[in-house]
Amino acid sequence: AGAGLASQLSELLAAMRRNRFWLLAVWGTSVGAFQCWSASLSVLFAHSPFPAIGDDDMGKLLGLVSNGGTFFGTLAAAPLADRFFRRRFKRFLIIIGVLQVALLAAFSAAVPDKHGKAALPIGALGSVVVLTVASLLFGLGAPVCFELGAELTFPAHEGVSSSAYSFTVNAGGFLLIAVLSAGGSALTGAVSCALMAVVVGLCLVMLLFVPETYPRLTLDSELFDQSCAAVRQLG
Repeated sequence: AGAGLASQLSELLAAMRRNRFWLLAVWGTSVGAFQCWSASLSVLFAHSPFPAIGDDDMGKLLGLVSNGGTFFGTLAAAPLADRFFRRRFKRFLIIIGVLQVALLAAFSAAVPDKHGKAALPIGALGSVVVLTVASLLFGLGAPVCFELGAELTFPAHEGVSSSAYSFTVNAGGFLLIAVLSAGGSALTGAVSCALMAVVVGLCLVMLLFVPETYPRLTLDSELFDQSCAAVRQLG
């Protein structure tokens, strides 16, 4: 058992170094951080900054739209990426990463301060829409990141890349919870939104250095062509 575990760890470390996969895995920390941030919105916005929305409803509303947007984004990720960004997964992640940073920064600027003033005065409805779109983009990016990771670690089993990706997602959530707990009330409301924008921005910079290679898709395509040719010969 010990030898088997050592072998699996060795394979995982080798896969992490292959094609600089660890740079892509860092993106998973932003996904995990966002998931924990979304789950904490009811606490981070315990006091509503918008007069039209009560304290009891604000956090619940933001949590609902954030988690709902992520859910529907996950459903749309595969067909969207396969149709418009096939073999261009990195470009897809960069585009949505830039949009995420912009939207999270906009959401932070749209939250009024204690005097009721906001740098981006789009109101409660506009802020909710911005957060919904940002959450949708996070949902779109997570499955595509997993697919690109499977390509970068080929010929290792897909479970190797998924294990590393899951680890970074959990690590991102853990780190964000630790930071928010340490920051206390200073890291609530708009400040927490700005923190998320910074986290995504840093992960986006790392993503720029990830190489693109699609050996798994190429092999699947070749096998499909061979199967089609064999069927034609039989016909």
